[in-house]
Amino acid sequence: MTYTELEAAAAEDARRRWAALSDDERREFLRGRMADNPPDDTELANAYIEYVATVSPDWMAMSFCAAGFLTWLCSDRKPRVVADFGSGFSSFVLRRYAAHSGAQVISVDDSAEWLDKTREFLERYDLATDGLMLWDDWVTSDGPRLDLAFHDLASGDLRESSMWKIADRMRVGGLIVFDDAQHEGHMREMTAVGNAHGWSLACLPETIDGNGRFEAMMVCRASSTP
Repeated sequence: MTYTELEAAAAEDARRRWAALSDDERREFLRGRMADNPPDDTELANAYIEYVATVSPDWMAMSFCAAGFLTWLCSDRKPRVVADFGSGFSSFVLRRYAAHSGAQVISVDDSAEWLDKTREFLERYDLATDGLMLWDDWVTSDGPRLDLAFHDLASGDLRESSMWKIADRMRVGGLIVFDDAQHEGHMREMTAVGNAHGWSLACLPETIDGNGRFEAMMVCRASSTP
């Protein structure tokens, strides 16, 4: 068996063991893991534990490191129009920010099923559920320019082609945070988008998680439409 096959087998075994746990067992495990390095933002941590335990496991959801960075970025930059592409815990992060700041939020997904799951999770925390949209509807909409976008939409061709459409809707000085920047194909496409627009792209090592994932951020300075 090759190293890649061993990795795949180990990952599949972890998924089976996770699936066999009850929600309470998952919560207990996640709290124990966070206890070694207690987060400052306990509200965010508790919501993340609930999301990972009941909606989407942490190797599929955005990482807690990424959630913390996105939270900080909103607080620091105070964007007026924010969007996440690939709804989920990022929708919680942005809508929690909007509840305090009054920012406009749009959450976009290519899956109606995932939009419903996102809506249900947001309702648990009494967060706004307006602005949940399917990708095709967002593409054809005449929505506002974006100050901040979090990109974690779909996979494959749509994952990468969507980067260009999102870039076309950014405001000058806006920021795009890309999930899964460790993926070589995704990184090549991010770099191509940046090069085509004259925008800078930087990896964010502070967002590396236990699954080896990390974010990259693009600053949309040179040629986006105001």
